[in-house]
Amino acid sequence: MAKDKDLTISSDTVTFLIEQIGVNLTLIDSEFEKLAVALHPKKTVDKEAIKNTIRGLLKHQQPLKGAQ
Repeated sequence: MAKDKDLTISSDTVTFLIEQIGVNLTLIDSEFEKLAVALHPKKTVDKEAIKNTIRGLLKHQQPLKGAQ
């Protein structure tokens, strides 16, 4: 999915993303789309980008795991 959006992401960061939003593939694909737009022109997804991008998604849920 990240590759389809021309993004690179480490396995640790993929694990972090899944810990935050779960394994719903439609939701993961949607988040990669948001990340592609938010990061442009950069192509590398990191944990900080995920924290910043999915914050609104989790606004009414528990705080991000591992977020300080």
